[in-house]
This record gives sequence, structure tokens and C-alpha cells, in this order.
Amino acid sequence: MLFITGCSSKYQLEVTNDKFIEQVDTEILNKDIPDYNPKASNSDFATPFINDDTFVTPFPDNPDIHYNKKVNQTDDGYNVKLSYTYKPDEYKNSYAMNLCFETANFQNTKKYFNFHLSGRFSCLYSNKLSVNVKTDNYVEEHNADKVDGNTYIWYIDSTNMNATDINIKISKQDRENYIFRNTILILIGLILIGSAIYITYRKYKRN
Repeated sequence: MLFITGCSSKYQLEVTNDKFIEQVDTEILNKDIPDYNPKASNSDFATPFINDDTFVTPFPDNPDIHYNKKVNQTDDGYNVKLSYTYKPDEYKNSYAMNLCFETANFQNTKKYFNFHLSGRFSCLYSNKLSVNVKTDNYVEEHNADKVDGNTYIWYIDSTNMNATDINIKISKQDRENYIFRNTILILIGLILIGSAIYITYRKYKRN
């Protein structure tokens, strides 16, 4: 993710209680790839990003682990897809999260996952990046720019890259079960309140 160029990029994290699936999808245009030069400096990130299978790792301290990578050539460039599946406890070491955001806080507690990413975003090598968090769990809090079904979306571009703010708190309960359980609790509460009012009314009427 640190070496993405091109017009647009998409980062998606699919969250379940057992695993986090991280996917990076970026378009690299031919015009962004420098002409071949054997004396070129390391400023040419695009070429090795496309050609080198071992160029990107999901962990900053473990270069021996690599993303699964697919490269497809298009009419005007390349589409590169990276993916890696973390255990929930591993995600705190994510390369993308820790090195791209100035401040990256991730909590994995007994009841929820909490993400708070803020400050300067250092990985905007495209015109626009979308950060997508997808989950079937109940989302307790979020400040997403857009919600599409079970996907929460934030957009980062040159206008907000210096002051990003991504916050989402995900319960470890399934959304449907969470809503069903709370609906039942509300109904039980209404029944108890109704019963109390009825009993009070009957006593008042007898008196």
C-alpha cells in the first residue's frame, strides 16, 4: 500500500470475529510508469510494485511474509490486487494501518473491535483513496462518509489527507442477532411497563 500510484485506489478490510481480510486494489497507469532506465534511482516505485512478487509485506517487521498478489494488464495500464488474511490479534501490526496513518489505534476487546485512525495520511499515491470496512457484525459507532449495506466507506484525497479521522466500533455480535435480541428486550420491557400500569390502574379502581 505504501507504493501505490495511479488514478484511484481502494482499501478494504472485511471484519469477522475470527479473521480480518485485507484487500488493496489499485490502478497504475502506463503514463505513471517511468521508461526503463538501468541507472534509475529507487524513486521508481511503480515498476517493482507490478513486477516483483516479494515487493510488499503486510507486516513492517517481517519481510518474509508477503501479500497474495494479482496483476492484470489493462488497455491503459495495470490493475494490482493485494490480499492478506490476519488473525484479529495480528491486525495491530498491520503495515498499512501503522505506517499510512499518523495515529493508529486498534483495540480488540472481549466485546468489540475499535478502530481510530487519524492525522496525516502518508500513503496517498493516487488522486483518491477509499477506505472500506465491511462487516456483518453490529456497528455500535462510526463516522463513515457513506454506508452501503454492510460496508462503511471513507474517502481520502488531497483536501483531507492532512487531517484524516476514521472511527468505527464493531460489536462482536452478529447484526441480526443483536437487533433481534434488543428488540426482544424492548418488547419485554414494554410488556413489564404495561403490566405495571395495568396493575396500578386496577388497584386504583378498586380503591
